[in-house]
Amino acid sequence: MIRISLKSWFIILAFSGALLFFGYPLKENLSCPKEQKIGWNIDGYIKPGPKKHEPQKTELFAIQKNSSGDAQDFSDKYFCKDFRLTDWALVTFTYMLAIVGWFTLKSADDNTKRKERAYIACAGLWGIPNDAVQNQWLNEWLYRHRAQASMFHGPWRMAIHNRGQTAGFTTKVEWGMCPDQEYPRNCHGKYVRVSKILNNRRYAGFRRQFMMGFTEIQDILVPQDEVLHYRHCQVTDEERKPGHIFFGRIKYKDVFGDPHYSTFALRITDNGNHTDGVADAYSDDHD
Repeated sequence: MIRISLKSWFIILAFSGALLFFGYPLKENLSCPKEQKIGWNIDGYIKPGPKKHEPQKTELFAIQKNSSGDAQDFSDKYFCKDFRLTDWALVTFTYMLAIVGWFTLKSADDNTKRKERAYIACAGLWGIPNDAVQNQWLNEWLYRHRAQASMFHGPWRMAIHNRGQTAGFTTKVEWGMCPDQEYPRNCHGKYVRVSKILNNRRYAGFRRQFMMGFTEIQDILVPQDEVLHYRHCQVTDEERKPGHIFFGRIKYKDVFGDPHYSTFALRITDNGNHTDGVADAYSDDHD
């Protein structure tokens, strides 16, 4: 579904107002009848007197030439004579004021929603911690600040977090895994965006081969610092391989009922210890 931005709506409505204003003189020149001299026919008859010696009576009356109907006369009179350019300018000015007022209110409403809405994104694949470090304090510090995948084991779950101000509701989550060399690239060698891969029929074969699953179960994600280990998306140690890309999309709604989405494409690197974002998923491929 194509969504028209607020700025585009303002431009469209403002252009419509300008078209109405500047189109009026053209309409007046092309549609309104030109000023013409009015012609009259004088007609009459002679009425004989009632008696033989009484004078005759002559009655005369005038008839206007080329007289149009009442409806046409009213239309010409209203739009071409009484409704002057200044009146049209006043109507256009009032229309533009209404547009500016609507744009101001709508812009304030959108800004409030943008500030208060949910922002849900994928934080990668998180596993179960190993018990390699005995010192509890050091163990906690390492897991929080210097965590590596080797400190965890599977099964691995996708981590989701909400960095917005209000709760969000997931509507569909879909994910896949593929080797780096199999991930689609454009003619310039850049990674194709995830949303294009999931929407375009051109990549239907790729989706059939490498998409691992999806769920339309709705979950409530409240704003918090801790990530949610999403139980519906889970991969094993064998599936999580170095040199592979874990990709997918999260569709969700905010408390205002507006739909949004975010994508992720994470390349597993450094012998599987870290992941790097690719395909502009975090920076540009979201709503």
